[in-house]
Amino acid sequence: MDAEQCASGALRDLAGVLAEHRADGRCAVWVEYVGSGARVELAFGSDWRVKPCEALLRRLRELAGAEAVRLLYDPQLLTDRNAS
Repeated sequence: MDAEQCASGALRDLAGVLAEHRADGRCAVWVEYVGSGARVELAFGSDWRVKPCEALLRRLRELAGAEAVRLLYDPQLLTDRNAS
């Protein structure tokens, strides 16, 4: 997200979109903010973990732009979790 998106209320909208998909979510949420002379990655707390689905990805793409949304999958984490 950039400064223009944030100024137009995108963070408030993002909170609403994520809230709809938080039930039993295990997927962490990160936002990369890029402003004039600044770049930061914000990690949302565990209360904001989501359950990814096509509806969530579609809403995020509408909000932030298709190129700005990424779903990262680490099969090693799944393997480690199943081994416990």
